[in-house]
Amino acid sequence: MFGRSESEQIRTLLRVIEKQQQTIDGMADRLMYLVGQTWTPPPITSQPIEEIPEEEPVYSAFHGLPPTEDWDGSEPD
Repeated sequence: MFGRSESEQIRTLLRVIEKQQQTIDGMADRLMYLVGQTWTPPPITSQPIEEIPEEEPVYSAFHGLPPTEDWDGSEPD
């Protein structure tokens, strides 16, 4: 492999990766068969992915009210 040109190396590596993926898929199918379950991937749809609408900001009940006085966090007398 190291005596080949770069494009040949890339094609060889891509074939190796494809063969490994086929082996992994075959092993996963056999495993699922052995445990008694069949697995089929969800269908690939050509529909666009639905956008999630942005959430509106959450305001407290005091939002927009003018400040009453400075409070230092202590209890009133």
